[in-house]
Amino acid sequence: MPSNTHEDTSVDQEEWLPALCRRLNANDPSLVKIELSSADGHTLNDHETMTLSDSLRKSKQVTRLSLRNIKISKRGALFLGPAIKNTTSLRTLQLEDCVDEQGHVADVLAMALFFNRSIETLHVRGSWDDPNRAVSLGFLMHTATLTEVRICHNQIDATLVKVIATGLKTNTSLRILDFTDNGMDDQAVAELASGLAPNSAIEFLSLDFNAFGDVGVKALADMLAVNSSITELHLFGNRVSATGAEHLAAALESNSTLQSLILSFNQIGDRGVVALAEALTVNTTLTKIWFPSNSIGFEGMQAFADHLPHMKGLEQLNVGLLLSDEAKEALVEGLKSNLNLSVLEMEQPIYEEFEDGTPGGGDLDFYLRLNRSGRRLVRDAKVPSGLWADILAGTKEHAREDGAPDVLHYLLREKPELLDLSSR
Repeated sequence: MPSNTHEDTSVDQEEWLPALCRRLNANDPSLVKIELSSADGHTLNDHETMTLSDSLRKSKQVTRLSLRNIKISKRGALFLGPAIKNTTSLRTLQLEDCVDEQGHVADVLAMALFFNRSIETLHVRGSWDDPNRAVSLGFLMHTATLTEVRICHNQIDATLVKVIATGLKTNTSLRILDFTDNGMDDQAVAELASGLAPNSAIEFLSLDFNAFGDVGVKALADMLAVNSSITELHLFGNRVSATGAEHLAAALESNSTLQSLILSFNQIGDRGVVALAEALTVNTTLTKIWFPSNSIGFEGMQAFADHLPHMKGLEQLNVGLLLSDEAKEALVEGLKSNLNLSVLEMEQPIYEEFEDGTPGGGDLDFYLRLNRSGRRLVRDAKVPSGLWADILAGTKEHAREDGAPDVLHYLLREKPELLDLSSR
């Protein structure tokens, strides 16, 4: 790959277009990614758009085209559309704040993408904010080659989502769907969930920073009970309360696909976190859950910690700010009998410090490193001679920075009888 593979051009500069088009027309192998940006919302005139579009048609090298804060007229969109439709090299199209007043770009490009057979990734930020663009978005859901669609920082209402959902029911290509910060309310999320329930392709779904609460979450939970493809769900910064967390907990008891759940900055409280903890003693598929900034007090963390020994799948946990040392101590107690959790995020330091200020172990840090090193080997060991080969292999790979291997330390402390080979 040539070293100069990226062209970042400000359209506010003079003579930006001729130089770029010369390289496109010549199929310059070093020109792979193009980013056109404007500081003041420059509108490409018809001549500029036509010239750029003709050159894009000729290029066989460009794989990524990004337009940021650039407006395109209706006629300009009609020039650009066929270039997008017929390109065979472009893999990623990114539009940020590029919509014109009438939304012609959205309509034309959606139609072009419907016929295109090379573009796999579409990022649209702040360019699809007209509810009348429903037909355009509906076309996208029927695009055969798109695997990643991120439509963020727009306004998407239930009427528009209903069109999207119709396409999602039969879509088999999309793997990533991101609707962050689109003002989606409970009704809009319920419409989306109806389209996702029968979908068997989407693996990642983000609904961060929208405007829905427990009604929308109930629809998502019902969807999770039947969906067989979604492995990662982001609900950061919405209005999910304890009731919504209970809906999700009920879904987790039957869902065997979801692996990651992000609930940061909601309001699930103690009752919600208890419901999730109970579900995780049944569910063995979910390996990651985050719930910082959810008004969770000591009682909620104590209950979650009490359930830790019975969680067989959870590997990554983010609890945010613990409001007391007792909550941290409760987590330590829970970790003593938990063999899976290896990553614990919190606002306080997990480790302790020695008097000289260097990091020390700390009980939380010790048990987390122990699990990363393979503590389960000790629990599952039946034949001591076979155990030693596994332990020593794990010791070499996961030794602590100061040279003291966690698993070996734990083995000597918890099963000293394995060292007594005199009777063998």
